[in-house]
Amino acid sequence: LLSGAIDETIIVWDPQQDWAPLKKLLGHKGHILSLVGVPGYAVSSSDEGTVIVWETKRWTLSQTLQDSQEEAVSHMSFAPRPGVLLCARDSNLLMFDTEWWSVVRTLPIPP
Repeated sequence: LLSGAIDETIIVWDPQQDWAPLKKLLGHKGHILSLVGVPGYAVSSSDEGTVIVWETKRWTLSQTLQDSQEEAVSHMSFAPRPGVLLCARDSNLLMFDTEWWSVVRTLPIPP
């Protein structure tokens, strides 16, 4: 189980150890806005516009996904088929392929 906070940290909680904090994940430079699980990974987003992919075996930073617009990524959703991560920003939706972690499509959000 993960929790994110306005202090830019993510806590990994261990249910087998009476919910003790297992690890603190650092890497964002803004408030954590969304967390989502993807097989083998946890993904976090923040108000400074980055999306971080964490490898869950060792809880290490795997990749930082960011583009030039630096808009807050307020919500994320994972679809196992076809294996995409959808990230919502103010002006558009980014669709990432979860095998290569690359943007496969950008969809505008209608007014």
